[in-house]
Amino acid sequence: MDEVLFSQGGPLSDYFGELNQLADRLIDEMSEDEVLERTTEEAAGAFVRQLMPITPALLPDRATVKREVLPGGSFLLFTLPFSGSGGLFAYSPTHATGEPITGRVAGTLTLGIPMSGLDSDGMEAAFWRVIERVNENLRVIGAEIDGFRGGLLERVSARLAGRRGRIVLERAVTQELTRRLSPKSENNAAAT
Repeated sequence: MDEVLFSQGGPLSDYFGELNQLADRLIDEMSEDEVLERTTEEAAGAFVRQLMPITPALLPDRATVKREVLPGGSFLLFTLPFSGSGGLFAYSPTHATGEPITGRVAGTLTLGIPMSGLDSDGMEAAFWRVIERVNENLRVIGAEIDGFRGGLLERVSARLAGRRGRIVLERAVTQELTRRLSPKSENNAAAT
């Protein structure tokens, strides 16, 4: 197993930049009626809930174990489920903790730990040390996500408010000019 967690996707800040761009694009692609049907606060809250990833939470008590022999030696592969957004395992937090962690994510998290002549107690201790390192990285990622959430909400609110304001103004201008330039009825013409 040669994949390394918290590194393949680059810095978490790059992911946040991608989320900002996605939010901008989605707001720009909304129909005018969609922009106007809810308050800015309601729409912004819905956008943030839709876009924000959920920090994964490991479920190590449900791990399965398999031995794998590779040219470099024997490994135990611990496969465990998790809740949350698995894509976050690819991004490095601003303050990554400890040595690189070998693993892969494909619906579940698989951690490869070299056996190195350890007995079952030693392998279990090694497993829990790796779990703690993964959890520490996830705590840092969770804190960064919490910090980003407020900024995204402000950004989305401002963009929605700006778009809403332009739509209201443009519709008002169109309506006023339509009223002014439309042919006058005979009653209006006679009154003048």
